[in-house]
Amino acid sequence: MAPPNPLMFLYNSFHTQVFAAPPPPTQSFLGQNIIVTGANTGLGAAAVEHFVRLDAARVILTSRDLQKGEDAQTRIEKATGKTGVIEVWQLDLSSAKSIKAFAQRAERELERLDVLLKNAGVGTEKFVRVGDEVTGGTGPGTETVLAVNVVGTFHLAMLLLPLLQRSGTSATRPSRLCVVSSDLHFLADEFPQRKSSDILAELDKEDRTGSGFERYSYSRASCIDFHYILTL
Repeated sequence: MAPPNPLMFLYNSFHTQVFAAPPPPTQSFLGQNIIVTGANTGLGAAAVEHFVRLDAARVILTSRDLQKGEDAQTRIEKATGKTGVIEVWQLDLSSAKSIKAFAQRAERELERLDVLLKNAGVGTEKFVRVGDEVTGGTGPGTETVLAVNVVGTFHLAMLLLPLLQRSGTSATRPSRLCVVSSDLHFLADEFPQRKSSDILAELDKEDRTGSGFERYSYSRASCIDFHYILTL
């Protein structure tokens, strides 16, 4: 595998974001229920706005901070001129308790789930563990970037997968699971942890993941691997 080329990455990133922006989506989401994680700002908030404009029935905007989520809801409703579509639900992907509570609420309150857009992610410079919630109280906790971008992301996906499967009524209207990644996964070098018999354990070692930038890149590479496995 050739080593990553940072200059080529920067060029491609600049080109795609400045000169190759995709056109606004036009496909209708009429009558569909959608969950967007990490949606109080950035790509998540932009996705929520698109879904509202495209006639979704219910869009669940998740945020760790309910006030920030409600602020985003106000901005999007003002921009779209539509109210009564967005609902703000609290979700912390670094917490197994929060993830389970969110999934249980979705099962109770959503008669169907057409789209699960997993956008939430985090990057930190320091190596910090989030406590033992992610491991269910059975271990010392998980490094924050790994906990949110990989473990928490796919924990929630697995819990909501039955609802997604029940909601996919036909080949012409399947339910969809989308995990947002990042071009930074190209800079994960050779990602030696992927050769381990326990990738997550290797990524959770402070002396094996380097800087915060490297941990973020590795988490996005892991995210893509797990997404591929989940779709098999």
